[in-house]
Amino acid sequence: MGTTDYPASTLSRLKSKGNRWYVYVTVPEALRGALSGKTQLRKSTGTTDEREARRRQHSLTEALYAQLDAAQPNPVKDA
Repeated sequence: MGTTDYPASTLSRLKSKGNRWYVYVTVPEALRGALSGKTQLRKSTGTTDEREARRRQHSLTEALYAQLDAAQPNPVKDA
């Protein structure tokens, strides 16, 4: 599974976190065991401004996808 197979990210504001915007990615079922059963990963955009949050969404999504990549089984190690 490459990053193109991962679900699209979503952007959501959390009032409990001071109205900051967060980027979310759903963890594929196959990787949940490697990520302590998490169903979603999230990263803060560090801003309360929606326009700025949307600008930061792409790079934060890439960081979340990198976490999913790191959780992939290594076929060379596992063989």
